[in-house]
Amino acid sequence: MLPKKHRLSLTGNPAFFRQSFCHAEKNFVIYVLDQHTTTPSAGAVTVSKKIAKRAVDRNLVKRKVRESLMTVLPHSSGKKIVVVVRSLQILKNSSSLETKLSEVCPKN
Repeated sequence: MLPKKHRLSLTGNPAFFRQSFCHAEKNFVIYVLDQHTTTPSAGAVTVSKKIAKRAVDRNLVKRKVRESLMTVLPHSSGKKIVVVVRSLQILKNSSSLETKLSEVCPKN
């Protein structure tokens, strides 16, 4: 689980996806909203039931993606990041997610 200061709640913020910049890959989509502030970065991960029917599988994917997010979030400030998983292949090739996250959110 992400530390509380790095958690992003998407409820009550439907405009996030319209205002953010989208980076699409085959296995995932990364939405980034840069607010140019000194507040800590926050992130969220979504995995639909269409991708993984069982909650156990969805939670496994979320844990792996959160692990990749935690390499980026503490070093960048003012960004809100949402990772939408498109395929379970992300488990086999998590290095592509880590490289894309480091491109999207360079260390300050």
